[in-house]
Amino acid sequence: ALYERLYSSFYTYWDHRGLELTEPTQPLVAVVFDSKASYARYARPELGDAVASIIGYYNLQNNRVAMFDLTSTSVGGARLGTMAQINAALARPEAADMVATIIHEATHQLAYNAGIHQRLADIPLWLSEGFAMYFETPDLKSKRGWAGIGNVNRPRLIRFRQSLRTRQEGALQALLADDNQFRDTKTAHNAYAEAWALNYFLMKRYPKEYNSYLTALSKKGPLLSDTREERREQFQDAFQVDWPDLEREFLQQIRRLRYERVELVTEQVSYPWPTTNGSPNAFARILLAGWASRKRRCSAAWDSCSTETCASESGRISSLSAVAKTPTMKSLPNRTSAPSTSQAGP
Repeated sequence: ALYERLYSSFYTYWDHRGLELTEPTQPLVAVVFDSKASYARYARPELGDAVASIIGYYNLQNNRVAMFDLTSTSVGGARLGTMAQINAALARPEAADMVATIIHEATHQLAYNAGIHQRLADIPLWLSEGFAMYFETPDLKSKRGWAGIGNVNRPRLIRFRQSLRTRQEGALQALLADDNQFRDTKTAHNAYAEAWALNYFLMKRYPKEYNSYLTALSKKGPLLSDTREERREQFQDAFQVDWPDLEREFLQQIRRLRYERVELVTEQVSYPWPTTNGSPNAFARILLAGWASRKRRCSAAWDSCSTETCASESGRISSLSAVAKTPTMKSLPNRTSAPSTSQAGP
């Protein structure tokens, strides 16, 4: 059901944005195991020891997604059965990371089978990974099927803001030129965060140019590698921008993203409260206030607790996605006009 909702919304989204997709020429295969143990036995030859921390993945060679059944968890001693139970379980904050991972991998599969990316072609990782992260924010409570496409990806935004402290001038061209940052464990997390931020910025600010870039890369042949200069030229041909100006505008716009309202979850958790000098800090006090009432909303601006502070505490309270739900945000103005859509983001 989750995949079917993504499939339908994926095609609707790009149709509204004026990008023509193709229908897959064969059924898209997702191998869903009934337990994590059986999934691990299948995936270990490909993933090795990393299988313990990877709940699902897309294999570019065999064109399959492999995962285990996220709804196999029992609730109150009974196995999930109805669609309402399944949707409720997947919409819980603690399931957010699992759902995002599965949607990320399924988006890869769709992109490589709908004519957006060419399988086995040299598609830049900043594009393919940032593209998939753009879809990681579904609103599973929506009765329309899928209302979260293009929402801000909170964990990626926080990580990117943290990385700005050490980010070097000209880092944008370095990210676009090759995939080295994604393959180095020391830089991979920051590279993924910037890839999300860049795709988000380009889709919102340069929608027509972004579509042109996707179309150009979709025509690339398989098993051919581009040089660093060729990658930069492909980008320049589509966006026709000055590099320093683009980087400056990109950073300015992403820095301006603000959460205006945070809806808090009220379920009890066992994590220690984030503290400053032994006392609950501002973030903890906001949580405590929110837990006083199930439907209470925190009207304080997100900026009252800096993203850096919240991120540094996130390891002690699981993650920000476990305590805050889909805030509204100030959207980026489009550089050019684009077809309107109710799913085009906040």
